[in-house]
Amino acid sequence: MRPYPKTPELDKLAAIKGKSQIIGEFLVWLSDERGLHLGEYHEHTDECQTFGGCGMRQGELYLASPGIENLLAEYFGIDLKKVAEEKDAVLDWERERQVSKVATGEE
Repeated sequence: MRPYPKTPELDKLAAIKGKSQIIGEFLVWLSDERGLHLGEYHEHTDECQTFGGCGMRQGELYLASPGIENLLAEYFGIDLKKVAEEKDAVLDWERERQVSKVATGEE
């Protein structure tokens, strides 16, 4: 059986879990309890001109919706794509381990 997969992103995620949880709860509180939301200033791009324009003014403030998980991942330097790949690798490893146990009669 192959060795347990390396999981550097999952390890980073586990190391910052407490801090991440506190910041995430604060962001939810700001939105749900205080009605405060994150915003971004619009900057025109080539994509804005597709289909006749974006309908926004340069520098106009709009509601940002990057998602708390994405914000926290960016802040802590976590690559969510790598996290998903590592989780899949761990699940594959565990499935192989279970199949091996059944095949050898260890269960």
